[in-house]
Amino acid sequence: MSQHISRQETTPQTIPAGGAPAPERTDPPDGRRLGLTLGMLVLPMYVALGAPSVALPAIGRALAVPFRATAWILAAWSLTSALAMPVAGRLLVRWSPFQVLVAGVVTLAAGSVLAGAGPTLSVVIVGRLIGGAGAGATVIAVFAAATALPGRQRIRSTS
Repeated sequence: MSQHISRQETTPQTIPAGGAPAPERTDPPDGRRLGLTLGMLVLPMYVALGAPSVALPAIGRALAVPFRATAWILAAWSLTSALAMPVAGRLLVRWSPFQVLVAGVVTLAAGSVLAGAGPTLSVVIVGRLIGGAGAGATVIAVFAAATALPGRQRIRSTS
């Protein structure tokens, strides 16, 4: 009597330094989870857009500039955000949505830090210009990531 042993084909796994192999993920990405994650990335951007409008009088006093000059704090963000959107869309031809998203978030954070620490109105405005560019790239990357999902997952991620 002959024994017939069947071999199951397995895919090679990389064993991390910790020892046990990482489990393979077979379930499709959950659109709701991705939508929540992307939304959490976009939320700080909208806070950074609107929060300075409440503080403009205090910012003007702290930097010893007239109130009308502080309007550039808001305008700078909107201007570069709008200009960065088509640039980010063009970057998506060469980069993945994730790469554009990371670049946008890092740029947004760097600009926000610069604007928050700016000792003069000019430095604050430059920080807002940089942050606005990051915000524009972030918005485009978020929509690109959501639209890359299959039909039902896309609907879940945006609803």
